[in-house]
Amino acid sequence: MNNGNTAPVASPVDIFWTPWASYSLLSETKCAMKASVALALSFTFNDSICNLFGTGQSPSSSKSRYFSRITYPSSADLEEVARIKQTYSTTEFDANHARRYGVDDDENTYYASIYNPTGKSWWIVDIGEMRTIYQIHILPRPHAPERFRNVELRIGNELITNGNLTSYTLIHFYEGPYAIAEGRFICTFFKGAEG
Repeated sequence: MNNGNTAPVASPVDIFWTPWASYSLLSETKCAMKASVALALSFTFNDSICNLFGTGQSPSSSKSRYFSRITYPSSADLEEVARIKQTYSTTEFDANHARRYGVDDDENTYYASIYNPTGKSWWIVDIGEMRTIYQIHILPRPHAPERFRNVELRIGNELITNGNLTSYTLIHFYEGPYAIAEGRFICTFFKGAEG
């Protein structure tokens, strides 16, 4: 494993979701200024390219905001651990939208539950062993993006298939509703999450 990525991060923060933005700038200082104005949680600056992560998610008060350098594994060093793993869910819409399609690595297939406006749907990926998770990628389905809302992202160390996931650690909450223009969500855990 190489030294990974080093990024200035608005503190305190351990996790962020996309959105992100990219700019061509002349210096890391200008990149930091752009990150501050965009209320970004983190930025990287390499070869005149400034990438801002978690734009609009940082507290706007300058008194509670500062950047500190952290190191986390590079994307090249991260291992895909969910692909083709066992999945569980409340329901499946039909055989063409089975729960297994959520981890089949094909963006043309997807999992869909039966719509229940009063209840909560859930979907679990069992990776089969304890791991440190640094990123979770989610591409919400394109045909009903408004249904991707009030999403709880949880990590646990035991398999629960009865829908009561409260013993899992709540890592992040996405209120939504999702818009297709938001693209793929990438949830990054700078310190890693055990589960």
